[in-house]
Amino acid sequence: MAVADRELEDAALAGRSADGRHNSAYAAARAAAEAVMTAEGYRRGRGEGQHVVVFDFLALVEEGRFAREAALFDRARRLRNVTQYERAGVVSPSAADDALRAARGFVAEVRCWLVDRRLESCGHNTLT
Repeated sequence: MAVADRELEDAALAGRSADGRHNSAYAAARAAAEAVMTAEGYRRGRGEGQHVVVFDFLALVEEGRFAREAALFDRARRLRNVTQYERAGVVSPSAADDALRAARGFVAEVRCWLVDRRLESCGHNTLT
């Protein structure tokens, strides 16, 4: 979860582009989703499609507990791909703010989910 916390901090930095802030928020959500995978005894593969697998898996955990978040961050993944591989300046400042807000909520939710499994401290949040 340290990677998720770092990415949330980066997403909140003033002066960064909206694309960069959005992509850091997405990276925080992906890191939290990977923590869920690890807690469930799995890990993502390597190579093409690895990010897709993370969110596909997330949608299935506990009969869809994180299905809404999986869909939301899968859309963020597609937008991240556009900003990384196709063109810059696609993300509006308000969309970057929305992504950060969603990622913060998801990371906090995953942290508490991990507490239920005694794998993390729910109260730990470096971004209050």
